[in-house]
Amino acid sequence: SIPAQDMKEKVDPLLKQLESSAPLREFLETIDDFFFDAFELERVSGGHPLCTISFHIMTRLNLLETFSIDPKQLFAFLLKIEEGYPQNAYHNRTHAANVVQSMFILLTQGMGPDFAGDLEMMAGLLSAIVHDFEHKGVNNDFLIRYQDELALKYNDKSPLENHHVAAAFNLILMEPFQIFANLSIDQFSKIRKLMIEMVIATDMKLHFEILGRFRLLESKISRRAEGYDTHQTKTIQTDFTGGLSSSMDVGTSNAVKEMNILLPEDVALSLQVALKCADVGHVYCSPNVHMKWVQKLEQELFAQGDKEKEHGAVTTSPLMDREKGGITKSQCGFFQIVVLPLFKSFSAAFGSISPLTESVLRNLELWRRIEEDELEPSELFG
Repeated sequence: SIPAQDMKEKVDPLLKQLESSAPLREFLETIDDFFFDAFELERVSGGHPLCTISFHIMTRLNLLETFSIDPKQLFAFLLKIEEGYPQNAYHNRTHAANVVQSMFILLTQGMGPDFAGDLEMMAGLLSAIVHDFEHKGVNNDFLIRYQDELALKYNDKSPLENHHVAAAFNLILMEPFQIFANLSIDQFSKIRKLMIEMVIATDMKLHFEILGRFRLLESKISRRAEGYDTHQTKTIQTDFTGGLSSSMDVGTSNAVKEMNILLPEDVALSLQVALKCADVGHVYCSPNVHMKWVQKLEQELFAQGDKEKEHGAVTTSPLMDREKGGITKSQCGFFQIVVLPLFKSFSAAFGSISPLTESVLRNLELWRRIEEDELEPSELFG
């Protein structure tokens, strides 16, 4: 365990900064904006973007009161998670902070309280917070190819994602980070199940399978308000993550299905897709912020290419050889095959986030111009 005094010496000054820093408080007022700049948050928070924004959002949503979490204990946990993000070019604490803000937008302004209650909100935000915890700066293929300990531990199945969530839960069960100490076993089990599913879903190897299943839900979700009033929706959704009440008879259960009532597995899948959108949330940022993220990811991929050469690879993985073109040369394909279908599907289900899809299209158009006119990205991205 970590001595409580050691954490107190770290936590107290940062909490005081969060309460007293005018520039930081002013910037945190922008967290409801669709177009967020996590690099600016990194600057005004003094290098603590993840614990700062996470604590602010959870406090604002009254999640500490709802789940009886001690504020200083939560901040200690968030700080420890933040310290566990290595200084990778892309998969770092600032990326995690950006994903947290994106997830906050998708949960509150997309899914909404009738769909994502306190439990789903808590699970969704925590998943965003820990989703790349202790990331090694290389992808799963690298870990598997060179028999990394994580690949061996998880039998080559999503080794990074399995580690992110497993390591986070190991921390949650350790003093002084036991933020779930006052939860019931049922609450803990539901949050844990949702978190595991969400974080594992960020493995791109699972992308098309997950999106394919969600596409079947689009119309069901978008029609959720048709045919029954809000009161009925809330009543039947009270136990989303635990399943429909076992006291319902068969006739009631069939009637529920006919009314397009959303089932626990529908909510769980929607949360997974929300985190997948948030994980690439920079695609709808303002062009200059988006470009900065793409350049950082390209640097990290080039670093993996260098490591592959050190391992004796004759050729590096695609787009990872710094002697050739990186991902800044292939963004149109990524947008068209992965990003746009993902955001179109989520906004078809949750129409209020359609401005994000429009912003994705705007950035795609800039990448198209770069490819067609053979321009340098800096000529169009600020």
